[in-house]
Amino acid sequence: MENYPLPTKLKFNLVFNPQEDIFLRAEWDNKKFELTPQVINKWKNIANLVIFPLLLVFLFISYFIGKIFQVLIFSIASLITSRVGKIKIAYKQLLNIGIFSLTLPFILENIISLLSVRIPNFGIFNSLLYLGLLIAGVLKARPTDIKKVESL
Repeated sequence: MENYPLPTKLKFNLVFNPQEDIFLRAEWDNKKFELTPQVINKWKNIANLVIFPLLLVFLFISYFIGKIFQVLIFSIASLITSRVGKIKIAYKQLLNIGIFSLTLPFILENIISLLSVRIPNFGIFNSLLYLGLLIAGVLKARPTDIKKVESL
């Protein structure tokens, strides 16, 4: 800490002077720092190069985790449907049916999002569509069909 002494005299001036283009001026121990539009633009460009890609990766990962969580939650419905329909299907196959059933609602959700269309209660409709496709997929599935798919 000895190499970084604290300033003995610190003075801040908040300046809104359009002629000087200085927003903030700090002075300490005969040193001066000025926050100008050029400094802000320089750091803004650096932040855009770093923050935007990290934010994009974070959003993609969180969206992916959300979809996986949705498949796992709705797989309970497929388990119940397979038991009620007396269809003997392993959980792995039910999970595959769940992922395939998610395709159409996923495409619809992205098309609606890209078109910037606001549909009231679209999330409920999307979930019901997914649930309907999931139940239909489980009820239509037969163990012989699943063995054919696994052999491919």
